[in-house]
Amino acid sequence: MINQIDNSTNLFINQQLHEKNSADNDMFRQNLEKALVHTKAPDKKDTASGSSLKEISSVSSKAWPMNNQNLNLESKTDDLLKMLDNYSSQLKNDKISLKKIEPFLRKIKNNAKDLLKETASAAYADTKLKNIAEQCAVTASTEYFKFQRGDYI
Repeated sequence: MINQIDNSTNLFINQQLHEKNSADNDMFRQNLEKALVHTKAPDKKDTASGSSLKEISSVSSKAWPMNNQNLNLESKTDDLLKMLDNYSSQLKNDKISLKKIEPFLRKIKNNAKDLLKETASAAYADTKLKNIAEQCAVTASTEYFKFQRGDYI
């Protein structure tokens, strides 16, 4: 026959669990207090040299020219690539005449020119990004000259 669990057994089990949880809580509290003691008392060597930790204030990314230059180049290159992709789609479409494409291609040429200027003046930009931007701008300019020359007639 299976032993019945009565109230005295439940009380014994609950008491053991409470003692175990209390012991765990005490150990956690002791470790936390030890850690706090180490963080509250600064080392005398550090304070003697005059270096102490201070709160870090937020810094705007606008103060970092490299980040802004990279973002500008990346954004302008991406825009130019999208324009070239759109231009390619227009060339494939037989319903769009070359006369309608020409004003859009002038915009592409102007954006490519601006991108080349930006690339030349971006002294702190990533060199790989600058190379990609330059290649994209040269490709766009080449497409403009091909169009003007009549390669797509």
